[in-house]
Amino acid sequence: MATVQAMKTAFSAAGIQWVTLVGSDSAKRRQQAIDAFQNDPAVTVFIGTTSAAGVGICVGCIDVLVCVLGY
Repeated sequence: MATVQAMKTAFSAAGIQWVTLVGSDSAKRRQQAIDAFQNDPAVTVFIGTTSAAGVGICVGCIDVLVCVLGY
């Protein structure tokens, strides 16, 4: 989770709006993150862990995907 926190800090410092989807998120929180990423043009970054967001999430509006492993 240190990598997720570092990304959140860096994007916030750059003025970039983001959402996260991690294993500790409730089902409601997960859906809110997906909805915000898909529907809010101001939210341009989706940070998800592979264990929580790796399967079964359709985010077809992604232009660029960066995968960071080994956190």
